[in-house]
This record gives sequence, structure tokens and C-alpha cells, in this order.
Amino acid sequence: MSPELKPRHFYDTGLESVLDSIVLDKESAGQDFLERATGDKRHSLKATIKALFNEILGREKLSRLLAEKIEEEIMQTHTYLQELRQLTRYDYSGFWMLNLNSRRTQLEDRAIKLEQEIRQESVGCWRDLSVLKKYLLFSLKTYWEFHHRAELFDLQAMLEAASGEEQDDE
Repeated sequence: MSPELKPRHFYDTGLESVLDSIVLDKESAGQDFLERATGDKRHSLKATIKALFNEILGREKLSRLLAEKIEEEIMQTHTYLQELRQLTRYDYSGFWMLNLNSRRTQLEDRAIKLEQEIRQESVGCWRDLSVLKKYLLFSLKTYWEFHHRAELFDLQAMLEAASGEEQDDE
């Protein structure tokens, strides 16, 4: 079973501990410089990726909640409009008919504005997500490049250690 990323607050992604170790200059006693540097970099990149992923999930959730709320308001407005149409089927005096028509126009305008608000939220969400996804992809690329470099350093260290053992045997 693979680990599942769940939405968490920014500070729960591990970035805080990485920042603490950098700011407070905490050093691991049993590690050499290369191990500390690669470990810090790896943790920092992972925390950045998790934070970006959580921001994406949070923005999608916010957009969904806003859209649901606006949809509820639109449905309520359409319900009022339908009730008003039922009332205006009958013939009323000029004063009442004028007030009912004015109210109907207000409700229709409200429904239009709410639908515009949904479209604006969709565009805003798309814009925010495209920026976040761009940063996420950049961070993933950086992490993968770093991971491959670290593997090469580990491989090179293993080769140097193996060649050093062969020279000691001679």
C-alpha cells in the first residue's frame, strides 16, 4: 500500500522542521557534510512538494465549496422566481403588478450575477491552480534531478570504497 497524501496545513508538511534545522543550525553528530547537505536538501524538496500539493487540494476544496454555496443561492433565487411567476399569472392592479415585476427583475438580475460569480470563481481557481501546478512540477523536477545526483554520488562513493578495498588487498 502506497502512502497517501492528505490535505494538511502548510506547517504540517515537514517544512517547519527543515527550517528550524537551518535557522537554528542543528547539525547531526554522526553525519558527514555531504550526508547532512543531501539530507537537508531532500527533506526541503519533499516538504515543498507536499506543501504545494496541499495548497492545490485546499484551493480545489475551496472552489468546490464556493461553487456549491453559489449553486444553492441560485436554486433559491430560481425558486423565488417560480413562485413569483405563479403569482403574476393572475391579473392584479397596476400597483401590485408593478411591484411584482420589479421584484422579478431583481431576482433575475441576482441569478445572472450569481452565475457570473461561479464563472469568475472557476477562472480564478484555474488561474491559481495553474500557477501552483507549475511550481509543483518545477519542484518535482528539481527533486528528481537531485535524487538522481544523490544516487550517482552514492554509486561513486561505493565504487571508490570498492577500489580502495582492492588497493588495500594488493
